[in-house]
Amino acid sequence: MQEYEEKKSEEVLEQNVKRLCAYGRSTGTHGFFIYRIYTTRQVFNKKQYKGIALKCQKQYNIIGKNLVLLLIQESGKTQFKIMNMGNMAADNAAGKRINSLLDAGSFVEIGGAVTARTTDFNMQEKETPADGVITGYGVIDGNLVYVYSQDATVLNGAIGEMHAKKISNIYDMAMKMGAPVIGLVDCAGFRLQEATDALEAFGKLYQKQSMASGVIPQITAIFGTCGGGLSIVPALTDFTFMETKNGKLFTNTPNAIPGNDISKCDTSSAKFQSETTGLADGIGTEEEILADIRSLVCMLPSNNEEDSSYEECNDDLNRVCADLANAKEDTAIALTMISDDNIFCEVKKAYAKDMVAGFIKLNGMTVGAVANRSKVYNEEAEVEAEFDGSLSADGAEKAAEFVQFCDAFNIPVLTLTNVS
Repeated sequence: MQEYEEKKSEEVLEQNVKRLCAYGRSTGTHGFFIYRIYTTRQVFNKKQYKGIALKCQKQYNIIGKNLVLLLIQESGKTQFKIMNMGNMAADNAAGKRINSLLDAGSFVEIGGAVTARTTDFNMQEKETPADGVITGYGVIDGNLVYVYSQDATVLNGAIGEMHAKKISNIYDMAMKMGAPVIGLVDCAGFRLQEATDALEAFGKLYQKQSMASGVIPQITAIFGTCGGGLSIVPALTDFTFMETKNGKLFTNTPNAIPGNDISKCDTSSAKFQSETTGLADGIGTEEEILADIRSLVCMLPSNNEEDSSYEECNDDLNRVCADLANAKEDTAIALTMISDDNIFCEVKKAYAKDMVAGFIKLNGMTVGAVANRSKVYNEEAEVEAEFDGSLSADGAEKAAEFVQFCDAFNIPVLTLTNVS
């Protein structure tokens, strides 16, 4: 019975490999023609392949049932290619982030067998599992999301042609299903070896992001380097989070600014991007960022047509907020008090502090909230900052962008006003 089950599972694995490789066979995307596939058990039963399988098992440090040997034909020569059909989302930091973000056991990887297509600069000799990005879908508290996570151990996470195409493919699926896209970024930027092929794929990714704007929520979290052309990606998304210590976001390095160097002003740091430019909605440790994204996803509708942001309200709708009048100076406190179960998800918290923007729950429905304030209190009830009650340009821009997002996704907006 056990032997039958093993044989059956290998048959399913072989069928999955054939499906994954079908696109490459029909279009030449992977640069080779696959004409025979052996599963692990078949490989070990053939003496001439056993050495290859054992070597690859040791190299990838994977269990045997995930190992597949492909006989391929490239430039008229028969060669071997080993593919790991296991779920990479348990093997490295990129995969662990996905597992921490999504509900346990919900992640389904897509495109795990895709590798770099180019052969220029001897690229075919380099191992590029999944071409440096893990893509797929899963759920967060029952909400379907599509996610990609860049693997910095593969060519430092640099974006090449197939890397960008995998992300574009995720966007196509997300827009078809009407689900948010979450990007976990840790990347060295553009893969120079692939030249115009990578540039074309980059442009296609920008196009997909632009098409998805206002249709599905887009969230980006930066855990490492995000520089050069990739810095446009978080700028095009709706919400951006950065890891405090290792997160770097820049188009040009801080030293490229005349008269500046990184010791004077680190324009790539999470602190600068959250407080000065307002690009980062939140900063913190990796665990804090992933928790914030989970909370945000539960607040947002899945797309601009279907509102799934309703949930059962267990709070007393008639409860009295006894100290509400005392919170008129810091309206973030007032919004927290009136929200269901005192839940307030604030965005761009460190930018333009004279204006508050974020999401609250009223009778189980997500509501956008915008309010100006004259004082900012910390957790110890001490005054951190004071304002004269007038609207600033940065504060008005912050509020306008937030209201624009709410309008695109049919989220009602609550406004609290107390201006001088």
